[in-house]
Amino acid sequence: MTPLKPTCLLLDLDGTLVDSAPGITISVVAALQAVGADIPEAAVLRTFIGPPMYESFRNVLGLDEPTARRALQVYRADYAENGALDSRPYEGIPELLDKL
Repeated sequence: MTPLKPTCLLLDLDGTLVDSAPGITISVVAALQAVGADIPEAAVLRTFIGPPMYESFRNVLGLDEPTARRALQVYRADYAENGALDSRPYEGIPELLDKL
């Protein structure tokens, strides 16, 4: 039996092919500044990468619900306009994709 040749390949982007951490943390800072919240240390900002952003605003920083919702709105807008542009492919990824 001849093996089937794949016609499609699905890959995860965020955290797999590209490092989006810089853009995420920059946009979190922009959101916190917009709502007048204190900016935590870099180690705390890194904990925002992965979990749902609203939960991080509420649970990590203790923002109340209206403030967390506003921070999330600002975060999403800032990330779409600025933060996503700071994502960079991990080393070797462009070459790997060229070989596929």
